[in-house]
This record gives sequence, structure tokens and C-alpha cells, in this order.
Amino acid sequence: MEGFLEIFLRVPQEYHQCRVAPQTSYWSKPWLQVETGLVCRRIEPLPPGFFDELGGVIKHIVAHLILTEKEREFWYSLPLKGSRRSEWLLGRIVAKDALRQWAKQRFNLELTPIDIQILPDHLGKPLLYCPKLEAIAPLPDLSIGHSRNYFVGAIAEPGMRIGIDIQRLDAVSYLDWLDVAFTPKELELLAQLPQQDEKAIIIGAWCAKEAAAKAAGTGLNGNPKQWQVSQFDITNQKVAIAHAGEVFQIKLYFRDGEILAICHNN
Repeated sequence: MEGFLEIFLRVPQEYHQCRVAPQTSYWSKPWLQVETGLVCRRIEPLPPGFFDELGGVIKHIVAHLILTEKEREFWYSLPLKGSRRSEWLLGRIVAKDALRQWAKQRFNLELTPIDIQILPDHLGKPLLYCPKLEAIAPLPDLSIGHSRNYFVGAIAEPGMRIGIDIQRLDAVSYLDWLDVAFTPKELELLAQLPQQDEKAIIIGAWCAKEAAAKAAGTGLNGNPKQWQVSQFDITNQKVAIAHAGEVFQIKLYFRDGEILAICHNN
């Protein structure tokens, strides 16, 4: 046979399982679930350039396996160039996996990725739509975070709001934006904490702001100083963020060169 081209791709096991059994497989892995007491899942970096193999065909295959029609419409509206489509897709995968695990544990309800729709509202908050789950229980809140191709999704307890943020410590040059992110009063408070942990403290405080703003459903909206660190308990790794007369409690988890912040409030 002439003119035949054979292409061999080494693919992650998660992708293979997604192709073979998209309705029952999970792309992500459970993460810090015992420590947080929440359904929290994580995707680690894919092989470099994997989603762009075959001219981006791999990425489109995954999108059509995971996303609903309305989600795909939104996904196709994102910039073709750059990382936005890949990031948005992986964020939905990890969030859907978290909800699927939660529904299975709570109600023995088997959901597929296509049963779940997660689209942003006008402020960017991910809104959940899942008729199969809503028929038997109120829909929970969820939140998504990512840093350096690590993606995390978490589900709130019923009646609670949740916001999460993750930062790789090697991904942030924090000294450049201290004055933009924090008020003088906040910097004074943070300066009283152990200085050998300065980078982790500053980034932890930033993550706490992000998590609180996500739990509120508004995001920082370009005004991080309006979300002020009012307390930082380094011993118990807890941060209080004050905003618009409300105080948000955030728990920090320091793990292997990264920080996870979780705001789980009423």
C-alpha cells in the first residue's frame, strides 16, 4: 500500500479511559479529601503539547466527549490561539468529576459528563445545571482553580458557598504586585508573621482573597484591595477576609510547593 501514513501517539491513561468509557471513567484523581472533608479532585499537567497533537484534534475529541452542546458553543467562542480553550476544558472536566463523585457518594446517582453543564454567569462564576441531580436534591455550589496546568475542582456541602484557589509557588513573582494587591494596613499585618515564610504567607493571603471572592460569586473584579486580610493565623493556617461588611473564613493547605485556599462559608 502506498501513500499510507501511520501515526502513533503515546497518550495518558486518563485520556484512553475517557475515550473507551466516557460515561464511567474519571479524568481527575481525588485530592486532599480527608484533610478538607470535601469532595475535591485534581488534574496534574498533561504531557507538553498533548492537546495540540494532530492540529488540535485531540482537544476537540475531548471537548465533544465531555461538554454539552451549550458548553461547546461557549468553548468555540474562546480564542483559538493561546491556552484559554485548554484551561477552560480541563476546568470543566475536573469540576464535573467532583460533582459526579459527590452525587455517587450522596445518592448513588451515576452521572456522565454530558449530564452536567457548567457555564459562567456575567461575573464569571461557574453555574451548575444538572436536571438528573436537581430532581432529587438541591444543586450544590462548586468552584474551580488552576495554576501552571494543575486544575482543582471542589464541591460545597449543601447550603454552603465555596471558593477555591490554587497557586504554585514557583509560578508567582510576588514582590512585583504587593502594593497592587494589598493595602498598607494589610502589609503591616503580614509583616508581623514569620519572615522565613514570607513568600508562602504573601501568596497564601492572595489565594485567600481569590477564594473568598469566588465564594461570594463576584470574583475580585479588578479590586483586590477591597478584599482585606483582617486576620492571618499562621499556626492553624487560617485567614479571615473582610469585604462589604462580611467576613469570609479561609483555610490554607500548603503542599509540595503549592498552596490551596478553600473558603467554605454559609
